[in-house]
Amino acid sequence: MQRADEINVDMIFYSLLIDTAALEEDLDKLKEYTPWLVSESGRHDHQLFQAVALRAQAVINRLGRNFKPARNQLQDAVSAFETLETNWQLGRTYMELGSLARAQNDQGSAGQHYQTAMDFFESLSAIPDLQRARQALDSLIS
Repeated sequence: MQRADEINVDMIFYSLLIDTAALEEDLDKLKEYTPWLVSESGRHDHQLFQAVALRAQAVINRLGRNFKPARNQLQDAVSAFETLETNWQLGRTYMELGSLARAQNDQGSAGQHYQTAMDFFESLSAIPDLQRARQALDSLIS
């Protein structure tokens, strides 16, 4: 039997793999890593990692142009991260909402989501993420 801290280390590792794959929009890696996190976070009823897995599933759906399920998954992830008060995760999820809106050619909503992400990242002094959000917002204008 694994100890809880060992399981959490694995979930942390998989969530990092998933977040990296999402940033790179690497659909193959997302499809490889996400099912494990979905399964394990559900089995342990770990709300944070369940929400990370939801966001990853949304990215998979966005990349596959399945926009409605992606939106629903991202909204569910936002709700979970709000409950958990995890502002960095909220910023990451709003970035994905922006990418989803952009994929749907809704530049106005994309800009609002990127701005919301910037606000979360700025409140945390998460400079690399803030820069990424600013670049995404600026790219809508140019």
